[in-house]
Amino acid sequence: MSDLQQALKTTLETINKSDMHIILNEKLIATSPEMLCDYIGFATMNLDDNIIKLKEYKKELDKLIAKAQSQKEDIGIEAASFLEDAGIDKLDGVIVSSITTRQQADTVKLVIEDEEECIKKFGKVVLDKTALKNAILDGVEVAGASVDVMINARTIRVNKRK
Repeated sequence: MSDLQQALKTTLETINKSDMHIILNEKLIATSPEMLCDYIGFATMNLDDNIIKLKEYKKELDKLIAKAQSQKEDIGIEAASFLEDAGIDKLDGVIVSSITTRQQADTVKLVIEDEEECIKKFGKVVLDKTALKNAILDGVEVAGASVDVMINARTIRVNKRK
């Protein structure tokens, strides 16, 4: 977000949907159509910038979460190894009730080497939903299926100056 955009933070970015008509009308009366255009544009551009920043923060948080999960797993593995080496099956704590070691558990993961062969033996028919939707839209009557049409609200597009 540029310094200019930060300085021009708008009320539209935080108000309730029900108050937007009032604010826009007041801005139009107090200024001009050009200024109203800039006002709406700054609001949407500021929110676009905020969304980008929040996505970057989310990526950083995801990295921190992964690091914390890995560290937690390492603590569990190393503590279990230490306790086993020391011949300790259970530790009683003052704040933590107790710590016990668990036996190793295997994880089973499917590895598909020849997908076509697996499909021949274990495959199933999958409904082509796109073809079904297109057929219904083309007027084909299909028992057991219909198409719901959702009407999206009109909105604006902000065209930024280059």
